[in-house]
Amino acid sequence: MELLQQDMQKLTLEVNRSLQAQRQQSSTPLPPGFAQRLNDLESSFGQNCQKLENLEAELASVFHLFCEFRNEKKPDLPATASIDPVNKVNNTLVPIDGTLVWKIDDFASKRQDAIDGRKRFIPSPVFLTSQNGYKLSARVYLNGDGMGKGTHISLFLVVMRGECDALLNWPFSRMVTFKIHDQNRVADVQDTFLPKKGSSSFRRPKSECNIASGCPLFMALNSLNDRRYAYVKDDTMFIEVTVGDTDQSPQDSQQGRIN
Repeated sequence: MELLQQDMQKLTLEVNRSLQAQRQQSSTPLPPGFAQRLNDLESSFGQNCQKLENLEAELASVFHLFCEFRNEKKPDLPATASIDPVNKVNNTLVPIDGTLVWKIDDFASKRQDAIDGRKRFIPSPVFLTSQNGYKLSARVYLNGDGMGKGTHISLFLVVMRGECDALLNWPFSRMVTFKIHDQNRVADVQDTFLPKKGSSSFRRPKSECNIASGCPLFMALNSLNDRRYAYVKDDTMFIEVTVGDTDQSPQDSQQGRIN
């Protein structure tokens, strides 16, 4: 619109200059009513320019309201409202029902990285036990760790520092289940454990996350070669981590496995 106004103004100036030049070069009078007609056109043009400016201002106002609407922060849901089992942590959608289904693609390449020591473990996405619950993640060592190094796949849970830790019970004492899915649906590999009593891995985190703890002997690596099962299919493995929804009595000695 501004360009249109500028073009019209330039045209009007050129017409006026032409008329003035013609008056100076010729004594022939202008046709009757010509000057008045020109004045009327100039007045009409000025009014139309004003209308364009008003319209432009209205459009700018509407656009501003639209931008505010798009950027408007949605109100927090009340505690009693029903919610989807996903939430946002650092602008990333995460599960909030205590269950993580974790897809590991490019398995062969990542396992070779683990064997060569380039990347010993793979961290999982973050997940929560509830909307305001424990913040957790998992780690998988595709060539094993500790007593399972070179012989087993090791799986560990990591308790992370969360926004609502002050409202939670500590130490963390929920039952944890790890599972590697058999994509032939014959026999999943599963193990369940309770946190060890007194372990620093399950205390309230003072840093970003605690030391990982879990199952170093989760699954024997030679199971990957058993053709009856498909723990890796199309170069993809699926790991599931499930955390119970109630606190349990911590184990007194070593970490308790429940078979």
